[in-house]
Amino acid sequence: MRIAIFGGSFDPIHKAHLEIIKSLARLGMDKIIIVPTNITYYKKNKAMLTFNERLELAKMAIKSVDSLENINIEVSDIERNIGENEGYAHTLMRLRESSPKDEYYTVIGSDSYNYIKTWREYKKILEYSRLIVVTRPNNIINEEASLPYIRLDMDMDISSTKIREEIKSFIINSLK
Repeated sequence: MRIAIFGGSFDPIHKAHLEIIKSLARLGMDKIIIVPTNITYYKKNKAMLTFNERLELAKMAIKSVDSLENINIEVSDIERNIGENEGYAHTLMRLRESSPKDEYYTVIGSDSYNYIKTWREYKKILEYSRLIVVTRPNNIINEEASLPYIRLDMDMDISSTKIREEIKSFIINSLK
């Protein structure tokens, strides 16, 4: 079985995330596991939504899109109790425990790929999974990382960071 693990903050989940899921199914993934991160040590700003809110919104978003109903999708809370010294490699190893013979793919954005060598135990990630790197318009992949990957180009230029900034701006402006 080919299993794609699509992790991220999903703060908030949005249309581009759902389009990525559809594209992963078209790539031949038998199962897609959505993994909201609990500890985002690499993020500069605090999350807008709590872990539980992001988890529930991801589940609601998956259920609300008819074109996703025939895709084997799981929203996992595996990172709920992740330790502060554990990273994605630990999560990946835990996911693999139930079916170690399956093929695993780690889905990341090009921005994350560009600094993946700073991740904890990134070599274990490469040992236990193949990378799928998602690009959006005007993203630059730093080929200096020189790690093998499958490229998934998306034509949507939506980011959770931009959405959070727009929400913050809307709230501030509505209070004036």
